[in-house]
Amino acid sequence: MEDQKFQLLDVKGNDTGVAFNKKMIIALIVAIAAMVIISQIPMAEYGEKCALGLGFFVGMILFISLSPSDPAIAGMLVVTIATLLHLVTWGEVGTALGTSAFYPTLGMAIVALGAEFTPFGKRFAYWFLYKFGQKPVRMVLAFGFAASLISAFVSNVAVIILMSAICNTTLLAMGEKPGQSKFGKAFMLIILMCAEFGGIALINGAPGGNNLCLGLMTAASGDLNLAVSYKDWAFRAFPTWLITIIPAIFIYIKYFGIKNNDESLKILPKSYYKEKLDEIGKLQGAEFRWIAITLIMIVCMLTGMNANLAAMLFAAISMFPLVGCSSFKQVMKRLPWGVIVALGTYPIFGTILSGTGVTAWIQAVVTPVLGDMGPLMLSIVLSVLMFVLVNVCINGFSGILPFVITVGTTVSIGLGYNPCVVVFPAMLSASMMWVFGSNVFVMLNKDYGWWEINDPILPGAISGLFLSVVCPLLSYLFSNLLGMPILL
Repeated sequence: MEDQKFQLLDVKGNDTGVAFNKKMIIALIVAIAAMVIISQIPMAEYGEKCALGLGFFVGMILFISLSPSDPAIAGMLVVTIATLLHLVTWGEVGTALGTSAFYPTLGMAIVALGAEFTPFGKRFAYWFLYKFGQKPVRMVLAFGFAASLISAFVSNVAVIILMSAICNTTLLAMGEKPGQSKFGKAFMLIILMCAEFGGIALINGAPGGNNLCLGLMTAASGDLNLAVSYKDWAFRAFPTWLITIIPAIFIYIKYFGIKNNDESLKILPKSYYKEKLDEIGKLQGAEFRWIAITLIMIVCMLTGMNANLAAMLFAAISMFPLVGCSSFKQVMKRLPWGVIVALGTYPIFGTILSGTGVTAWIQAVVTPVLGDMGPLMLSIVLSVLMFVLVNVCINGFSGILPFVITVGTTVSIGLGYNPCVVVFPAMLSASMMWVFGSNVFVMLNKDYGWWEINDPILPGAISGLFLSVVCPLLSYLFSNLLGMPILL
């Protein structure tokens, strides 16, 4: 065996997996410079450590957005450095973990993984094509709706991977050619939009992002300890998704000119999909158990069971011998641990902002500017801002959420508005990351070769802006119908 050369520092990332390159250096320099510069601003009237708290917040958000390292590492740095700088106590860090989205996210992610270990998703998709796949427009509508509906219960990433594979197989069977098929381009891009947008319907549809938003808002609300329950989310987000998903799909259908009378398309007979369903076989016990576990968990949370408790209970059941459907070892390998650790640490930002006086400063600065803006308009502004930032700052998702939700919650409270109503649509917009073809989620679909890097931009921007404006309107309507107070 050849001796390896001794390396004092892991500059190339051979050991850590992340190279200490120009991008990392820039992230560190920008973050440190921002913290040092902002910490010198005279803000003592709002709190002794107000300037340092603001500088730390801005610096860490910049580092999280620019650094190539995993968000979990940034989360660990947030809680440790903030404690060393005496911006928070370790007791507050421990408390924040207990009230964060860590437990519901972990539990919901474990339950959702059961769908990946069973043929449920594939069976569901082919059933939709079997029933509605005999006309081009109806085929795209049905498949997109199926992808979005599955995504309401299962991880968005898993849905993109599963549905893209089925879509690719179907397109090839139709005789379509990658890179030359307008229908194939539309069909593949529909999956991206529908899978991401479907994650808003229920919290467990995108447990990482949805729970992170909730944890950030609760932390930023300070002593008010505001929270959106699973039931409140479902009663507003699910009908919002149901009303908007078909119009959103039609944007792509119209943009790419998909028509039922297109004679160039070879529509597959129902027998093709029937054969695919026969290959999958009859409903398996594991599938039935996963469906039962997921539905019972949702019913329990809708009827008032603590979301943390329900998620962890049914996570354990899903891996328990005899009644479970997932292998513990496989689940541990597939869990997005980076996101889960970040969820347990990022909410400390709210404690830092409120404890150092930054919240009071934000309210003093922003309230005069936005004082005449009503709660609905502020809700739309925050929703559109979230959509723009998560798409412009490609793959900077973990930095954008703490910024928009934390500041949005602070501003909302400062104006006397209920963040559970006003900031909620921005949480939905956080899932709308489908405009640019270089997004890491989008790339899962691009490798099949049906579309080019610039193809998602225009239809993605139109659909995203449409949804980020309509969602606040519908959310506001449903909040009123449910009797949720708009004012604090």
